[in-house]
Amino acid sequence: FIAEGGFSKIYKAIWVDGPIDKYYYSSPRTVRINNYTVVLKKLNNSKNITSKELNEILSNNDKAYGISEYFGITQDPITKDIMIIMPYYSSAENKNEKITSNNKWSSRNSQGKNYPQGFT
Repeated sequence: FIAEGGFSKIYKAIWVDGPIDKYYYSSPRTVRINNYTVVLKKLNNSKNITSKELNEILSNNDKAYGISEYFGITQDPITKDIMIIMPYYSSAENKNEKITSNNKWSSRNSQGKNYPQGFT
């Protein structure tokens, strides 16, 4: 458990199989990043969420520039609440620094106006 907000709880976890790193189109083979650290964003009281509501949540995440991407969704086996699987960034890492490392500070700073979209 890392933190709690108004609508969710945030957990840190290890994805044993990990996300797909490489996919070979010529064969059904994939290469995964094993033991990948992820964040699980557990949406409070979401066990009865509709597919329409879930799609809206996930599409809002896609539209928010500079806010973390997600790998997919899962479900808490006990509470049945929905959990969004996202990359984990340590406090020493700045995800936006990685995304925009070729931009100047003023450019990154001006992009900051879009950050709050990902927190709604």
